[in-house]
Amino acid sequence: MCASITQVTSDFGPVTSPYKCTVGNPMNTCRYYYNSYEYITQECQCGFDPTVGYCQYPGQDELTNYIQSIYPAYNASNCHTLDRFNLRAQAEPCGMGPQIALKQAIAVSFNFTHWPFIQNADAAQCILSIHPHSQTNLLNLNNAIYLAGGLLCTLTLAFL
Repeated sequence: MCASITQVTSDFGPVTSPYKCTVGNPMNTCRYYYNSYEYITQECQCGFDPTVGYCQYPGQDELTNYIQSIYPAYNASNCHTLDRFNLRAQAEPCGMGPQIALKQAIAVSFNFTHWPFIQNADAAQCILSIHPHSQTNLLNLNNAIYLAGGLLCTLTLAFL
């Protein structure tokens, strides 16, 4: 059974995006309510901001956007079972290829998965430039793999 997140609260009370909380105390948690009295608890995460932390995951609007972005990529997959939920594999011919929808799915997935760390603009710029699962690096790594594979094939054929 699926449930929607109806409210997110932290030590600040009910919070909205970007879902701030105080990170220094382990007792400060984020609560994701799926009805008026039942909730799931997650720790507040450091967001590379010295003044505030962020809830580990965003709320329902961002979750819905994540699902709507990622579903087409996984649904179009003809990749091997072990690669079916691998966004790098989805850029290959067995997946949907490096289309705009896949680029959006990679970006939304990264932002959802690394929510606390992308809230600070400087930290987000740094992480997006170096993290292997960011959109740019994920697709560039695929290009590098294809180029290396092509070079290997060329060298192999040249020496035959």
